[in-house]
Amino acid sequence: MGRRPALQRSDFVAAAIEYADEVGLDGITWRTLGTRMGLSHTAIYSHFRDKDELLAAMINTVLANIPDLVGDVSGMTPRDALAHVARCARAALAQHPRIVPALPVANSFGESTALVHRASALLVAAGVPEHDLPSAYQALEAYIVGTTVHDFAGAPNHLERRRLRYRLVGTEPFDVVSRTTAEIARHNELVFERGLQVILGGFLPLSPPAT
Repeated sequence: MGRRPALQRSDFVAAAIEYADEVGLDGITWRTLGTRMGLSHTAIYSHFRDKDELLAAMINTVLANIPDLVGDVSGMTPRDALAHVARCARAALAQHPRIVPALPVANSFGESTALVHRASALLVAAGVPEHDLPSAYQALEAYIVGTTVHDFAGAPNHLERRRLRYRLVGTEPFDVVSRTTAEIARHNELVFERGLQVILGGFLPLSPPAT
């Protein structure tokens, strides 16, 4: 029988993401992950110092899918491209809603340097002054992360929990948006879009820079 190929860091990350999608982050320990992979839990220490480092790697792996979702934005205005990037970042995270709570812990969104550079270039192209670039990027990043955590933490029951909470308000506007979980999901995306436009409008000039 041949020797089992040595596992790479990416193998542990992929297994952890798959497991977290099933049981949530609380279910991931060195022992449970090792058992799932058919290994001693001590094998994980050769790749990760602690769980926070593993969570950061998981988030970075999810974020690495964003460029493929974004695609080519050369035909868009800078503002439309920025909005598109923001939507794609949210969509990439929403594919793994049970990992979303790790975002504030791992703080990995800022570690995705390719995404930072791409968004920064679009902000400059949209007319954001250089001195305001860090503030504009941070506001956009914080909005995406904050709303994603708010809307998807608690999966897979997050939509039903919000629906029930809104039903308790007892007023017609809240009753309308909380008739079904599908309505809640639709409302979440509408609110995200409105807030995104507010964030962009707060930093971008009313007219595009002269070319």
